[in-house]
Amino acid sequence: MKKRYSRFHSLAVLAAGLIALALVAGACAPSVAPTPTAAPLAKSTTAPPAARPTQAPAAQPTQAPTKPPAAKEPVKIGLVASFSGYASVIGAPLRDAVMLMEEETNKAGGINGSQVKVIAYDDESDESKAVLAMKKLINDDKVLALIGASASGIAMAEAPIVEEAQVPWITQGSTNALLNPPKKWIFKTAPGEPLQVGALLTYMKAKALVNFGWLNQAAGYGREARKYMEAASPKEGLNPVAKEEYNPTDTDMKPQLTKIKAANPQALVVVGADPAAAMSIRQARELGFTIPVLGVPPLLTATIMKVKELRDGLEGGIFSAMKPDVWEQLPDSDPQKKPAADLDKLMRAKYGSRYTGLEFSAAQGYDAYMLLVNAVKRANPDLSDLAKARSQVRDALEQTKGYIGPFGMYNMTPQDHEGYSPEAMTLVQVKNGNPIIIK
Repeated sequence: MKKRYSRFHSLAVLAAGLIALALVAGACAPSVAPTPTAAPLAKSTTAPPAARPTQAPAAQPTQAPTKPPAAKEPVKIGLVASFSGYASVIGAPLRDAVMLMEEETNKAGGINGSQVKVIAYDDESDESKAVLAMKKLINDDKVLALIGASASGIAMAEAPIVEEAQVPWITQGSTNALLNPPKKWIFKTAPGEPLQVGALLTYMKAKALVNFGWLNQAAGYGREARKYMEAASPKEGLNPVAKEEYNPTDTDMKPQLTKIKAANPQALVVVGADPAAAMSIRQARELGFTIPVLGVPPLLTATIMKVKELRDGLEGGIFSAMKPDVWEQLPDSDPQKKPAADLDKLMRAKYGSRYTGLEFSAAQGYDAYMLLVNAVKRANPDLSDLAKARSQVRDALEQTKGYIGPFGMYNMTPQDHEGYSPEAMTLVQVKNGNPIIIK
């Protein structure tokens, strides 16, 4: 509330023998647009006739008005993700969790007394739009740090921008290529190919499913997974007898699946982060595939699992999975169960009937946000020096130790900006439309 004070004035001595006359006034009238008010005059007095003249009292120094403390500059966090388009199965739940936690943080007093302001842009599952949004956040919005990317290909397009601008970024792109060669300013919360795809190769080896067919998304996530598979399969004694790919917006994968079927594989592996991947599994069933089908975590997103036609195709399939998708099945001793339960409660209260249950991408957004918040708390940077503040937050992120969230457990080092614990993943099989942990 603004306060206005009238100045104190003293009148000149009018004549010898007269007592000085002073005007004392004060006003403190609150208003959105205050208007000055006239100061009330004090009653005047005159000395008795016989009184000796006195000097006017010396003016007393006045204290400068106290200004209310300036509001602290907000901690600005940029978010670029796919709220629409094929990658929205990842980006929309991620956004919902981040915006929820912005609200929760500010209700609790912010970070070191500063409120948090998340500035979010939809990249529409488009690499070019993602790059433009990233530049805007860095150069125009002047954010302290960044979160986002709903697809590895998009993340790979954004990575050079972030490194050049020297802004800490926690990405949800999973591919190991993001950190290879090592990057100074990039961190990621998603486990890479050795965990997502490696778990499937290990399973096939254990089940003697040596000859397998492979179908991947023709984008960064699928193509980087394919590179890993081609390098790792011989070491596991496995043989990909057919390798095909599809575009994320395709609706008919039967030509590729027909080629795979002709190679007579013992199993089919599908890698994609879009409804088309689930659609291809259903179409494989329609073509008469009776072999085991294996897939990756994005196939278990709510966007896919709530669509009966897609869900039915996944029945019996084996998937590498993130624990938030099956958190209620975790034993109470699992350190990720309570964080998952807490996030589920918050999401349910915030989004009501729109909320269809906790899924890994929401948990991933939560972890990225909290890792960043914790780093800002520890660094406590002076936000007026943005370049220095960004560097301090980057250093604090690199020193993250022992963080346990609903999506994962993290220990970062200068050599490892992923820091994701393998114990944070599991294998599941879809039974009666639900993912069930394989014991």
